[in-house]
Amino acid sequence: MRTKVTLILVLLNVAVFAWIVHSRHRWQLEATAADRDRHPLRELAVNLQAITISDHGGTAVRLERRAGKPWNLAAPVDWLANPAAVEGIIGELQNLESVAVLDLAMNKQTPADFDLDKPDLTFVLTAAPADATAPSPAPVTIRLSSSGKGGKLYLLAPDGTHVHVLDGALLERLKASLGGLPASTIFSLRPFEIRFLSLQKGTDAPVRLLRRDDARWLLDSPITTRAAKPAIETTLKQLLDLRLGADRSGGNPGFAPVGSVPTEALSELRISLEGDNRHEVLLLGQPIPKASAGANRTPRYAKLEDRAPVFALAFPNDLFETLRHAQETLRDTHVLDFDPATVSTVTLSAPSQPEPLVLRRLDATTALVKGAAPDGADWQIVRPSGALPADATLVKNFLLWLAEQLRATSFVNDAPAKADTEKLGFNRPERELTLAFAPGTTPAKLTLEIALDDKAAVYARVFGQPFIYAVSLDSLRYLSVAPSTYRDRLVRALPESAQITALTLAPVGTGVPVFSHILADKETWNQALENEPPARKEALRSILLGDKDHPALLRQLRAVHFASDTFDTNVLVNGTLRPWSYSLTTTLALPGGAAGATTTTTSTLWLAERAGSIQLAGSPKAEADTVFELEPLFMDALDALLNSGHAHDPAPATSEKPTVATPPAN
Repeated sequence: MRTKVTLILVLLNVAVFAWIVHSRHRWQLEATAADRDRHPLRELAVNLQAITISDHGGTAVRLERRAGKPWNLAAPVDWLANPAAVEGIIGELQNLESVAVLDLAMNKQTPADFDLDKPDLTFVLTAAPADATAPSPAPVTIRLSSSGKGGKLYLLAPDGTHVHVLDGALLERLKASLGGLPASTIFSLRPFEIRFLSLQKGTDAPVRLLRRDDARWLLDSPITTRAAKPAIETTLKQLLDLRLGADRSGGNPGFAPVGSVPTEALSELRISLEGDNRHEVLLLGQPIPKASAGANRTPRYAKLEDRAPVFALAFPNDLFETLRHAQETLRDTHVLDFDPATVSTVTLSAPSQPEPLVLRRLDATTALVKGAAPDGADWQIVRPSGALPADATLVKNFLLWLAEQLRATSFVNDAPAKADTEKLGFNRPERELTLAFAPGTTPAKLTLEIALDDKAAVYARVFGQPFIYAVSLDSLRYLSVAPSTYRDRLVRALPESAQITALTLAPVGTGVPVFSHILADKETWNQALENEPPARKEALRSILLGDKDHPALLRQLRAVHFASDTFDTNVLVNGTLRPWSYSLTTTLALPGGAAGATTTTTSTLWLAERAGSIQLAGSPKAEADTVFELEPLFMDALDALLNSGHAHDPAPATSEKPTVATPPAN
């Protein structure tokens, strides 16, 4: 009994399940049919390869698309279609929704009852074949008409037996999209695609530029040299920004009838952009008579080489001049091409210099790897008499000037003969600069020559390259061969453990000190200066003690500029050779001698009279062996001491008399 009941229940479940499946399939069919009635073109508007749109006046627009290609406007002009406008039309067709569907036979009506015999718009839609071997499907025609009855739009279905009632606003949206079908852009290539830029003026030889990699461009012909990447990128942006349609002045370039513009009117410039798989060529012609395009633009005839229509283009005047003279305007004006971080040695010579100036980086084996941080690297001035420390910041700025600021003001000669180089002064160059680079760097060495002609014009050339550049007259000033130009401005730095125990400022040869004091046992300079007048006290404190903003001037003795690399008993002041005027003698106590003893030494700084904003100081050969300009703070402190009188000079703390020095003879 139980078995029968179970079997009956199973059969009933199977029957119910079969009914559900059958009903669901029927519901799906009904839903699909209903959706098809509501959206009659949803499936048809997918995978289109051609669309022809005409109005009741007979004007036709034809759009075509081939596999892998963008939409193209084939009529009324041959032009690239605006993808946004095309997708807008297709989207409207895919998403149009019927308010109602009328069966013409059932209602005893004809298309004429809805003005569909003279439609506002007629669409002929052609879909792509299913595969390459299949024939193209037959075109499908639909008609749209607005009869004015209640603001509704009527669509005659492809089968010709049904009329779909639509929202009347759809027609206006479609007409608006039709107005924007021609693409406004001239070129469709994107900046990152472009590998070549070729420019030809009339029948002249073309100027061809090549993108070597993402970082560099080369001028490939008529000569091979570096091109200016920023200038090329700006030029490409201006070209790709060119547009059809109304410009800012309100003009409308438009299309000219085919054949109405003679060929010679399109021969001003041939502009070719080439990507990896495609290229586009713009033929730019003469100015259009009596046409206006606003400030800094000239209306010109233009045509894309592979398309028939000629159009008017409001072309920027500055861009036109750049392209006309591309061999100069798009050429890299940098004379030298190198990375300052990889330079290991600089050698600079001049005819008047008995020996070349040599700057050498001390850490040439470590900090010169590209990408390392060489700014803190030490440099030295190499001399037969002994190396001098160079200022790393000054050398770095000099190398940056060479790499970034030494530029051609014009390109004088790209293939000079020997007579040309001699005429420009290269048989006796004013400067010869050689840069040597870290191992593994290409090139390993660069040599630059700077020459003057008989009219004092300055020229430059790089060894191994044929080009001669005109450069600024200031180039000779920047290419200084004086070691003092690059010397480290720190003349002397006292160790922290060194103590200043005595100071004497005195006129040379008179024996009457301006200031003199020797510290007593356990006395400090703060105590020694307690009774000084405020101005003298402040001056002496800046010389001996410093403050939180500035170290003591005598402990960190710095030069503004070096006047000479050797010390002499006389100094040039205001063009006159004179003896030194003052001596500033310092007694130093240096701990660390034998058995912990303190070593005492004396240091003398020789001072000239101040001449305006300059005061020279000299350090004798036994010390720094140099003559240099004092810092303004040091000059001000000396002025305060020299002009305040001697009434408050403290007496020496011991019976020892201060010694007034005389300059040593070299």
